[in-house]
Amino acid sequence: MDSVLHTPGGINNDSDADEPVYNMRRFTRRALMEVPSSTPSPVTPELNTSSFPTPSPSPDELLIQLRGRRKLPVTWSPDVKRSPIKLIPGSPNQSGIVLRSTPRKRLLLNDERTPEKSPRKVSRIAGSFELLSVTSQTPSPSKRKSVERLGTRNLPQVPLSLLLKGQSKQQLINLLLGVTQSQPDVEQMVRDNLSFPDLELMEEQLRTLNGNISKAFPMSSEIERYDASGFARVCTHLNMFKKAVIDYGNELVDSKNYGAVIEYAEMAWKYVSLTPTWQSVAHNTIKKCCFKNLASKCMKAIKYGNFTQDEYQRIEESFKKMVSDSDEIRSCLKKIAGMRLKPSSSPTQTR
Repeated sequence: MDSVLHTPGGINNDSDADEPVYNMRRFTRRALMEVPSSTPSPVTPELNTSSFPTPSPSPDELLIQLRGRRKLPVTWSPDVKRSPIKLIPGSPNQSGIVLRSTPRKRLLLNDERTPEKSPRKVSRIAGSFELLSVTSQTPSPSKRKSVERLGTRNLPQVPLSLLLKGQSKQQLINLLLGVTQSQPDVEQMVRDNLSFPDLELMEEQLRTLNGNISKAFPMSSEIERYDASGFARVCTHLNMFKKAVIDYGNELVDSKNYGAVIEYAEMAWKYVSLTPTWQSVAHNTIKKCCFKNLASKCMKAIKYGNFTQDEYQRIEESFKKMVSDSDEIRSCLKKIAGMRLKPSSSPTQTR
């Protein structure tokens, strides 16, 4: 077989039987040499679409065809991914296509297209401002009713004691101040007839609030009353009681009637001591705060009350009984001891 392949003529004349085999091998070798390195793409059959009716392209398809390949702009622009639209000059559909613009062009177009306010709109805005100014000067119906009072003709026939009951506390204060300023002699008369502050109303209110605390406790004996669950049931009533104790004391301190402050503190201290003592220290903060507030008011009353030595002695004896409830009152006892060493002074004066 080798002699057949390497003969100068390429064909063995002596053996005609081997010629088909030789030709087959030669064809196979040539076919292998002519195989390209890359795989050819599959050939798609071409269809003759000239015979089919084609619809007219839509404006979006025409815009895509006219846009061409996207290219990055030479200069920097915030809209990098968008390339400028290329239009064929003189195209028939050029005027009917809505083109996209760059942000800079949109800003310029918005400035140019900003419509000016029409005279009708300007007049409407001016009219609304005038209406607003008029309504601000005109009193509301509620204020107009407060100016035009009803039934004022029958007031002279009503007794003065009944009329005063309808006045608020601030109205009575303003009434007395107006009378004393117009008639200076009346001021001394009012001072001489002033009575001691009524503490019974305050005590009644504190008694009611303290009763609400007791009523809020769970009635079952199987439930622990002084733990966190019991505190959660009466926490609201405790806060209301604390607010009343502090507010009543502030009213007396503001009036500078320091004798009434001492008596109120002694009375309120008793009701504060009746409030429950809880297992947790954090839950006893309300009770401790009430004791501390009353002690601070007593300290201010002792400092500015200008009491006599006998009055200091009576206050000291009363405060010694209050030490067992809270140690906050000890500072007041020290202050009384220092005040008793001073010479006796005049009766109580307001400062």
